[in-house]
Amino acid sequence: MADNPFVGSWTYRSFNNDPDVNKAFNDLEFGRGTIVIAEAPFAALVGTIGGPGWSLTLKGSRSYGAPMQARFQGVGEVGGEKWIYDYIAYLVPDWPNGVNQRAALVGSVIRTIPHSQGQKRRPAWSVRSLRCGRAPERTVSRQRSTRPDPRARPVGGRRQTFRGRPRRAKARGRIPPALARRNHACRPAPRARR
Repeated sequence: MADNPFVGSWTYRSFNNDPDVNKAFNDLEFGRGTIVIAEAPFAALVGTIGGPGWSLTLKGSRSYGAPMQARFQGVGEVGGEKWIYDYIAYLVPDWPNGVNQRAALVGSVIRTIPHSQGQKRRPAWSVRSLRCGRAPERTVSRQRSTRPDPRARPVGGRRQTFRGRPRRAKARGRIPPALARRNHACRPAPRARR
């Protein structure tokens, strides 16, 4: 296990802090993207956050405790305009008897400088809640190669390919010594020649 539990890919979502319980859940969404945190020296945090059409470089720190904490700033240029956001996130501890628990970060995000979106000005210091879940590991699917297997032995002057491992030559009439010793008592006595 890595020393830094924040390293990896996280699915990021941020939400408007609206206390109206009747508001539809989808209407609370503010932003979404992917956070990728890379290995860094002790107590440092580096990575990226982004989504379709935007990306910010992350730099900050992490600290141990109960719970563990990460505080970082995202800086980048989006649509010719500078964006700066500050984040604080806490690693949710594991439940002792939790079932299907996935690593999660919870915290808040603040827009540090204002930026415009279309004609509407987005003010600075807008605070939102955030939630990140560890993204599933991507598995690389193995496809069968159409190239010849270099380990295959040539047969009739041509290389043959096999699915899976190359075929091994069968031992012709040879019995491994350990098996021969073990089965020696079971063999019939040899016939005497006349």
